[in-house]
Amino acid sequence: MSSDKPSEINLETQTDTLDSLKECIQHRTDREVICGDSIEWLNGYPDGGLPAGYCGFTSLPDLSEVQNIFQTDTVSYKKWFTDTVALFMRKLSRGSYVVFLQSDIRYMTESGEVTQWIDKSFLCSTAAEREGCTLMWHKLVYTDKANSKRSTGRPSYSHLLCYAKPKLSTDPIDGAHERLLSKTQARKERSRQNRVKPTAEVKENEDTNPDDATTSPSEPEPTQAPTVPRIVQANYRTSLFAVPDIFFRGHMLWPKGIGLDSCFVGIMFLKDVANATGIIDPFAGQGTVLAMANSVGLPSIGVEISPKRCRKANNLEIDLDLISPCMRKIALDIVAARAELAESGVVGGGKKMSKNAQHTDNAEDEEVNELVAKLSKQTVHVPRVKAALASDSSPVDDKIV
Repeated sequence: MSSDKPSEINLETQTDTLDSLKECIQHRTDREVICGDSIEWLNGYPDGGLPAGYCGFTSLPDLSEVQNIFQTDTVSYKKWFTDTVALFMRKLSRGSYVVFLQSDIRYMTESGEVTQWIDKSFLCSTAAEREGCTLMWHKLVYTDKANSKRSTGRPSYSHLLCYAKPKLSTDPIDGAHERLLSKTQARKERSRQNRVKPTAEVKENEDTNPDDATTSPSEPEPTQAPTVPRIVQANYRTSLFAVPDIFFRGHMLWPKGIGLDSCFVGIMFLKDVANATGIIDPFAGQGTVLAMANSVGLPSIGVEISPKRCRKANNLEIDLDLISPCMRKIALDIVAARAELAESGVVGGGKKMSKNAQHTDNAEDEEVNELVAKLSKQTVHVPRVKAALASDSSPVDDKIV
């Protein structure tokens, strides 16, 4: 692959109309919203039993949202938070990725004295280490676009974290995997794969003189040592996810929702880099993640305990023209980088693709090109939310989604 930067795509050359793009991109894909308790729903699956190919994207409730359960007991809340993150990771299938958007808690007394800072990125990583998951990237999403407000209450940023659940493989070690291992690890890996019992040697005269008393009895047939699955470390190319480490959260559909830019970043990584075939959000709230997944062509499954939120989550739709021009431009750059990799026959892990794999990848690129054509619109439109949501006169719950 050439080391030169991918050629920039001229945004002014995009001539597709909004209506035609909606027909080919913004169709309603499968969305399932389950009204019930998230923990009970997750426990209904065996470990690794969530649908294969589905990745996770969620935001766990803040302490203020479950204060009726934990009151002011921050120790119990932190334990619940860590256990819930670990549970979600455990139920995802091998090879899946999961993204969390979480805000820290500056715990203060009524008089304004800070007594504790709860770092949720640390809690997520603690759960990931327990479940053997790897942190793939960590972005900071700030909530004040001008970055000028004094930070006295809620922190003015959130963590956007992505973890990978490694695959298990019994295939022989290859060069790409070996490069990820230290010399000692690679030597042990090859030794394990080559561990075979010695082959029995039969004397030459055994066949010619079977009655010879000096002939030793034949040894039992050799058996190969049982194959032990090995962990395959996840990886991706930075050129396919050249997103700033710190960026603004984007447009908000409601005062305490997920910023659309941060939601878009996570969903696009799961779709185009992690090759997710669907998105799961066990704390769906009003459905921002579910609707964003549908808007880029992925089916989604969400769980929410509030019937009112379930109704909103089932009806919400998001227009991709609400994404900021900056993120749309980054999406175009990612597509250009992916096209360049496809031309050179290289995939994210650094291996050459077969012709059949290249054909499949090219078909996926056509779908992505249709998607980013929508993102190339230079104008930012007024927020468009489904009429069913806009006409809902019921009070909005304080849920961070």
